[in-house]
Amino acid sequence: MEKKKMKLWPKIVLGVLAVVIVLLTIIVMVNNSIINKIVAKQKENVNRQNYSYTVQSNSSENTMTKIYYKDGTRIYVIQNNDKSAIMWNNSNTKEMITIVPNLLKATVQKYDSDDSTSIPYLLDASMSRALKLSSIITSDTVNGEECYKVSSLGQKLWFSKSTGMIVKEMNGTVVKDGKEMGYVSEFKDWKFNQLTDIDVTRPNLIGYEVTNNQ
Repeated sequence: MEKKKMKLWPKIVLGVLAVVIVLLTIIVMVNNSIINKIVAKQKENVNRQNYSYTVQSNSSENTMTKIYYKDGTRIYVIQNNDKSAIMWNNSNTKEMITIVPNLLKATVQKYDSDDSTSIPYLLDASMSRALKLSSIITSDTVNGEECYKVSSLGQKLWFSKSTGMIVKEMNGTVVKDGKEMGYVSEFKDWKFNQLTDIDVTRPNLIGYEVTNNQ
């Protein structure tokens, strides 16, 4: 009787392994389909040369950053309650201007960088492959928007089902009011092909105290 049980164990182990392999294969196939859908939606909607969006994290709920980019010019508008700061970068003229409107102060300096492709979580081939193999993907809703929730190696990403763009990210931790919680960033108001040259023109510094560090 004992010998029969001993002979059954290899079969049981092989059976369990077969089930695990089948399940993993199904997960990868489903992931492959969903990630391909996200990539297709991103390609359909994205223009790397003309876009804007807003990002806000739970590390500073009163701070909101708006990003604008058109043809080599990037603008960050950082708003914290009634205070704000503006960073204007132009990779064509190699110039960066930082403005604090409340203080009427500005700094002009050299800018030698090209960040035209820095759209957060725009999936390339490498990242797509990694997410297909290492993720659990479910459906979720963020601020009323239907999303794919991609959980991978401790990081959680929410992609819009309609546009493919990142809507929310949870990665790492932050301490707030003495409590440790997940670090969350939300990405809102994605727009493409709507900015004009006037929207990203060089700031008018008349009336500002200007420091030139070029």
